[in-house]
Amino acid sequence: MYFLGKYQLGHWVDITVQCTDINGTPSLPVSPPVASIRNSSGTLAYSKEMPILEKEGAAIGTFAARVFLGTGFLAVGYTVQCAFTVGSDTFIEHRSFEIVPGGSTNGMGLGMCFYRRPNANHVVYQVEGGRVLMGRSP
Repeated sequence: MYFLGKYQLGHWVDITVQCTDINGTPSLPVSPPVASIRNSSGTLAYSKEMPILEKEGAAIGTFAARVFLGTGFLAVGYTVQCAFTVGSDTFIEHRSFEIVPGGSTNGMGLGMCFYRRPNANHVVYQVEGGRVLMGRSP
C-alpha cells in the first residue's frame, strides 16, 4: 500500500494510477478506474471515475483524480481503492492517507477584496470550497 501523506481539511489530495496488464505493461483499461475512499471504520467518503491523463505516449493508461477534503471527511486515516479492468483481468490498487487535526472544510482563500464603509472596514473573500464570506473589523 502506497502512503500519499498527511493532510488537513481544506487541502487537495492527488490520486494517480497507471493501468497495466497482467504482464505489467501500461495499457488502456476497458473503462476508467474508479477511486473509492473509505475512512478507518469502512464508511465510503468518496467514489468517482478517474479522468485520463495520458491516452498515448510514454505514460499510456495514466489516470488521476484530485479530491478536495471538505465536509465529507473527518480527521482520521483513509484508504483509497483504485479498481480497473484491462482485457478480462480486474486489478485493484490501494493507497492511504491521513487527515490530521486542523484546517477548514472551506479551504484556503482564493481572492479577497478590502473596502471601507463609514461603519466599519470590510473584507470579502472566496474560499476553495466555493463559499463567499465577509468579515469586518469592530
